[in-house]
Amino acid sequence: MAQQLVVSIGEALYENRQTPEQIEEELVEAGMERDEAQQLISKIQEELEHAKENAKAEDITYGLLWLFGGLLVTGITYSMASGGGSYVVTWGAIVYGLFRTIKGLAS
Repeated sequence: MAQQLVVSIGEALYENRQTPEQIEEELVEAGMERDEAQQLISKIQEELEHAKENAKAEDITYGLLWLFGGLLVTGITYSMASGGGSYVVTWGAIVYGLFRTIKGLAS
């Protein structure tokens, strides 16, 4: 029951369906002490911010890995084909890496 309450509060805050003040009022009306309600909401907000920061860092890290990996494979195959021959341009990895890096920086 308590875990379900925390999840529903987190979803409401994350999706901006309710303000922290609205949630606090609902919790107080349901019988929770105002101090406890404020502490609970504050803790959930901290956890949400932490999760967003982790997701942002992960997007940037993996985006850069895909981007530089794609550039590296392209560069190696290009240098191997310098005497004549074909090489691989890893467009998919490069574009995906750029997208994920920009997504991480923009969030």
